[in-house]
Amino acid sequence: MKKDPSLRSVDMTEGVERAAHRALFFSLGLNREDLGKPLIAVVNSWNEIVPGCVPQRQVAEAVKAGI
Repeated sequence: MKKDPSLRSVDMTEGVERAAHRALFFSLGLNREDLGKPLIAVVNSWNEIVPGCVPQRQVAEAVKAGI
């Protein structure tokens, strides 16, 4: 699959110097075709200490399902 050079993800997936990055992505179960797609991270501040943060875990899962 040809990669879109306008994707910012290319900065983490292309070139000899990014071989270690690709190896980690492959260890997560991604394949070469997946690396041609945008990489999207869902990040939140969920924790078990602050009661107001408890729903954030479910929100993050919903966001991932939507993506």
